[in-house]
Amino acid sequence: MTRPSYDPGRRLQVLQLLLSPRIGGAETLASMLGDGLRPRGIDVRTAYLDPRDAASTTRLARISRLRTTLAEARPDVVLSHSALPNLYSRIVARGIPCITVLHSATHDFDDLKLRIFERLLSPRTSLVIAVSEHQAAEYRSHFGRRRVVVVPNGIRDEFFPASVPPEGAPRIVCAARLTAQKDPVTWLAACRKATELHSRLECTWWGPGDDSDAAAREVLTSHIAAPNQRIHFPGAAGDVAEAMRGAHVYFHTATREAHPIALLEAAASGLPIVCTKAVADTLPTNLPAATFSAGSVMEATQALGRILDRLPEAYAEARSKSLDVRRSFSSTECVQTYAHLIRSSLAQSENGELGPQDQGSQAPLETRPIADG
Repeated sequence: MTRPSYDPGRRLQVLQLLLSPRIGGAETLASMLGDGLRPRGIDVRTAYLDPRDAASTTRLARISRLRTTLAEARPDVVLSHSALPNLYSRIVARGIPCITVLHSATHDFDDLKLRIFERLLSPRTSLVIAVSEHQAAEYRSHFGRRRVVVVPNGIRDEFFPASVPPEGAPRIVCAARLTAQKDPVTWLAACRKATELHSRLECTWWGPGDDSDAAAREVLTSHIAAPNQRIHFPGAAGDVAEAMRGAHVYFHTATREAHPIALLEAAASGLPIVCTKAVADTLPTNLPAATFSAGSVMEATQALGRILDRLPEAYAEARSKSLDVRRSFSSTECVQTYAHLIRSSLAQSENGELGPQDQGSQAPLETRPIADG
C-alpha cells in the first residue's frame, strides 16, 4: 500500500481499530480522540474487528474486513486499542506505522500465545501506549524496556460538580458495563444491605448488560426475582455526566482496573468514592476513597456506611478535589499528547527509525495505596 510521504504541514489520516461497538474505556478514549484530533490536523476513522453487522467473527473474516478497510481508508497511521485489535492491526497493516494502546485490566500477556505474537510483531510496532504506570510495568516485565509511553485517559470536559448538592434522598451511582470484572453481584448485595440500614437510600447502576456474561445474567435475574424498589438497573445512561451530578456517592465494585476512568470522572463530578482496595491503589494519592476487599459484601456495606454516616462532610471534601482532578487528567492534554505521538511515530517511520524508547510517564499524579477514608 503506497502512502504519501510525510509532510508535517498536511492533514494526516488515522485509522482507529477497536474490537466491537460497545461502552468501555477504550471506546470512550477513541471517541474523545476522534473529536479532539481533527482540529489538530488529524482526520480519524474508527473501525471494528467485529462490527454489529458482521456475518462472521472468524480470524479470516476479521482479516478480510480489515484489509478492505485499510484499502479504503489508506491511513498514515493505525491506532489500535486492546489486545485483539493490537494483534490484527500489525498482522494486516504492513508498511503502515502501528501504535498499540493497552487497555485491559486483566493480565493479557500471561497468555503464552499472546506473548509469542507480541515478540514476533515487535518490529511492526511503532509505539506501545499504556494507560497507567502499573500497566506499563507489567508490559516491561514480559518484554523488557521497549517503546512504552504512559498516557492516562483524559476526563471529558462535561464532568464537573453540580452547582449545588442534589436535594432529596441520598443517591448512590455506578456507571459501567455489567460484566464479571465489575462484580455487579457484590454491588447488588451490598446495596440491598445498605438500603436496609439507610431508609431513604437510592442506588442506580447505569450501564448495559451482556447476555453472554454470567455475572450480568446472575445479577439481573436476582434483581427481578427479589426486586428492591430503591435499587435500579436502567441500562446505559443517555448522559453519564448528568447522572453523576444527580448523585451523592460513587460505588464501584470492580476487582481490578487498568486506569479507573469512571472513578476519575466521578471525582471530577465531586462525588465521594467507595471502591475495592485494588482499584484504589490506581487512584491519585491525593484522592481519598473508602475501600473494601474485593468480593466482600460485608466490607463493602461498611465502606458505604462510613461515607453515608457523614455524607455532607464527605461530599464537600470530594467537591474540593474536583478541580485538581480535572486539571491533572485534562482531555486536552491527553489528545495533544496523542497528536504528538502520532506525528512523531510517522516521522520516524519515514526516516526508517523505530519508535521512541521508553520515555517514562505522562501521568501528572503519583499513585500509591490509599488508606480507608
